[in-house]
This record gives sequence, structure tokens and C-alpha cells, in this order.
Amino acid sequence: MLAAVGTIDGVHTVAFCSDATVMGGAMGHEGCKVVVAAYDRALADNAPIVGLWHSGGARLAEGVLSLHAVGLIFAAMTRASGKVPQISVVLGPAAGGAAYGPALTDVVILGPEGRIFVTGPDVVRSVTGEDVDMLRLGGPEPHGRRSGVVHVLTDSEADALAQARRLVALLGDQGAIEPGAVHDVNLAQQLPESKRRAYDVHPLVATLLDGDSMLELHQRWAPNIVTALGRFGGRTVGVIANNPLRLGGCLDSPSAEKAARFVRMCDAFGVPLIVVVDVPGYLPGVGQEWDGVVRRGAKLLHAFAEAGVPRVTLVTRKAYGGAYIAMNARALGATRVFAWPGAEVAVMGAIAAIRILHRRKIAEVAPDLRPTVEAELAAEHEVLAGGVDRAVEIGVVDEVVEPTATRSALAAALAAADTGARGQHGNIPPLTPSGHNPLVEMRESALSAQFRQHSHASRLGPGPPLPSRRCGSDHSAVRERPLGGAGATTRRYGSDHSAGEGCAARRRGGASGRGRRHRRAGRVRAPRPSPCRAACRSPRTGTGRLAPP
Repeated sequence: MLAAVGTIDGVHTVAFCSDATVMGGAMGHEGCKVVVAAYDRALADNAPIVGLWHSGGARLAEGVLSLHAVGLIFAAMTRASGKVPQISVVLGPAAGGAAYGPALTDVVILGPEGRIFVTGPDVVRSVTGEDVDMLRLGGPEPHGRRSGVVHVLTDSEADALAQARRLVALLGDQGAIEPGAVHDVNLAQQLPESKRRAYDVHPLVATLLDGDSMLELHQRWAPNIVTALGRFGGRTVGVIANNPLRLGGCLDSPSAEKAARFVRMCDAFGVPLIVVVDVPGYLPGVGQEWDGVVRRGAKLLHAFAEAGVPRVTLVTRKAYGGAYIAMNARALGATRVFAWPGAEVAVMGAIAAIRILHRRKIAEVAPDLRPTVEAELAAEHEVLAGGVDRAVEIGVVDEVVEPTATRSALAAALAAADTGARGQHGNIPPLTPSGHNPLVEMRESALSAQFRQHSHASRLGPGPPLPSRRCGSDHSAVRERPLGGAGATTRRYGSDHSAGEGCAARRRGGASGRGRRHRRAGRVRAPRPSPCRAACRSPRTGTGRLAPP
């Protein structure tokens, strides 16, 4: 491990790297001391720190000594979290402890040969039987689009280093807003004329910021929301914007968590926020509820409500429902809230609202007249609800501004509120990234279909409804109830794909036939196992039971 002190675009910076030419960059006790010393220096100098990673993790030959040393690096990273910017550049395979190192930092940049994984392909193949390579296991696709571990993907090592230098300049030398240097442009030109058409919000964000200063983070992960750093009036700002081109701009579980982590990072380093809102609400669906949209959405609410940096909101077209609050509403302490003329602020769209409020009246109307009646009722509802005019009246929207005067209004609001304050908290990594294992998804989908075809009701006959025991997969809602026959039992089996409880494999009792009990080696066996048993086979024993400890 090597460490050095220098400057990047005039910003005092500390850097360290692993030497891949020595034992594959594996981290030993002495090498870890170098990294810890680099972090101590960065904290003492209040300087950004950049780590270049190409390492196989802890050195095997040193055993627990190297593990302890790697743990000291993690502790140093946690101490520095939220105090100095931490940037990781992964240029080669980063395995084991070298995978968790970048994940603990604020921004992770992945080079073209960068790979991040806790266990390598050989271990995965021997334990699970899945045949994967390093690219599929920890390359740009899994970590840039699925897991959200990587913030910036690059096509070359030179570009990876250049992006790290840009981040150091943005976070290490933030500058100050000069309202006089902000020139207004017609931002509405970046939106389609029809309010019903989707559009890509990236050109709007790029035009809002200075020149070509926009640097997007997590470009491929949760693309229905955009998070970017850039210069605005000469000052570093963070921008969060709904992207109607993806999922109509709805908030969902991954986007809420992505935005929450970004808000906390900007707050920790004193970076003001501009929130561009065009959101129809939260994405509905069973998958979203199961994926924790309530828990993850609460993270975004908490992040905005806790943030102490200036944060200005601009509603361009619409802000509906709970997503209106989550996107930095006045109720969460927004510094200023602006809206363009014609913007809609409501619980939901007028048409959707009247279909609920007047469903009986609409049902009585002939089908050919319903569109006309719905339009009339929607117009009445908009007058009663008030929209953006009512929002201005009660003070939740401060001002309606023209698109041609938006940049100057935002600059004045941020300059007046920018005191240099920053949040007094760390920048914890996202706890539950929304990565999906395609192999598990295909396997569980197939087993779900099989389980529906062979339900327990058809095989076991009618019975009273009973509580379910879940194993974490779609096919595992297996009901348990007392079975007929002497000594009838149920048996629980461990599940390598579950959240930890395991799923219940049914066993039948009886004197003869398919329900006959067989005693072999002291365990109950059944001629016809549950359809979900295949997914619950232990990789260690090849059976439905976990191996004994």
C-alpha cells in the first residue's frame, strides 16, 4: 500500500493505493497501517481523500492479523464519514475486504477493468453451483444498474482518474454563489409543449447548471430520479430531479433510497440542494410494497427533514400525493419553493380524483358521455382544490416564477440562505440496495408457477384457513395445519434463498398409500415432496436440510 499528499486543481488532497504487483494487492498488517495513517492525515488537514483499489483483500498468510488490520481501515473510514470527502477509484478486482472499503466511501468510480465482489467466481461456483465470471459477478452491469454500489462508470482508467479529480474539485473547493453571474435562459424549451408527454430531464438539469459542469451519480441505477453535482453561479450544488422518461417520473423504492443517500451526502459536506419536481406520486404495486417502499420512502423524508443546508424546490409541471412531500416540500423545511405557471400541486390528478369522489355519478352516465362529464367534474374539482394558486395562498409555495426568470430566482434564494452550515452526521451507505439476482428471479418465477399448479389445497384436500410461514420467496407461502394419521408431523427445512426462516416442507401421516410414513435413518421421508423443496436444497448437503454445525 502506498500513500501520498498533494494537490488537485489547487485542492489539498490525500491519496492512497494498493499495489497490484505485490501479492495481487492483498492487504497485510503493515500495508493497512499506511491507509489508516492516510486517513488520520486527511482528517487532520480536513482534506479530501482518494483511494485507488486493485486488491484481493486481506492477506491469507497473515491470518487473523490481516483481518484485524483491514477492520482498522473500516473504522478509519467510518470516523471520516461526513467529515472529509472520500472517493474510491476501482481499477481492478476488489475482493473481500477490498470490496467493503470502497462501499464505505462517499463516491465509488469503476474503471473498465474494475470488479467488486465479496466472494469470487470460484467460491460462488463451489458453494451455489452458479457459473459466473468476474464481469457478471461484480462488473459495471451488476453494480452500476442493479446494486447501486457504483456511482460513476467510466470507459478508461484515464477517464476514471479524471472523474475523481472533478469530484475532488467540486467537493473540496465549493466556492460561493454570485447571483450577478447567473444568466437567465428559457428553461421551458427543454420540456415538450404537451404536459402529457414524457421527456428526459437531463437537458433541463444541464441547462440549469453552469456550462458543462454537471456530473451525474448513479446514472443507471434507479434512472427515474436524477442526482447530480455541478456548479451553479460558481458554487457547487447538488441537483435532484424526477425523470418523467422513466416510470413517468414516479418515485419507487430504489429511487427514494438513491435520493436519500444523495441528500445526506450533500448535507454532510455543506452542499446546497436544488430539487426539480415533476412527480405523479409513488409507483403502486405489490412488488413495491414488498420491496420496502414505505421504509425506503421514509429515508427520503428523514433525509430532507434533517438536512440543514439550503435547499430550494422548483415544481415544473406537477407534484402529487405523498411524493409531493418527499420531494422537499415546505412541510419538511424547504428554504424556498417555486413553481412554474400552470404547475399542479394536489393530492392526485383531477381526473383520478373525481373518478373516486364521483364514481357513482359517473357510473350512471352513458359510456359515450363519460369523457365530457369527467372533464366538467375535473374542472370543478380544480377550482375547489385550488392547485398552485391555493398553495401560494397558504404559503406552501412561495412564488410562481416564469421559466425565463428561474435561474436568477434560485440563485438569489440560495445565496441568501447559504451560511456554510453542514449536517453533523455521517454518510452511511445505502442499507438495502435494490439489486436483483436474475438467476434467483427466474428460478423463483418457475417455482411460483409450479406451486400454483400443485397447490396444497388440491393435494391435501379442504381445510380451515391457517397462517402462512414465509421463506422470503414467491412460491413459499406454505400453510401448516394438523395432519391426519398417527404421529403426523410437519418438518421445516433451511432455505439458501430465504431471508432466514426457511420454508415448511409438508409431510403426511397415515397407514398406507402416498401418505404412509417411512422411517429411514431416523427421519421422515415422503414419496412426493413439496414443489418448493427444490429451491430450499442446501448447497452444503444437497438435501432439504442444512448441514449440522
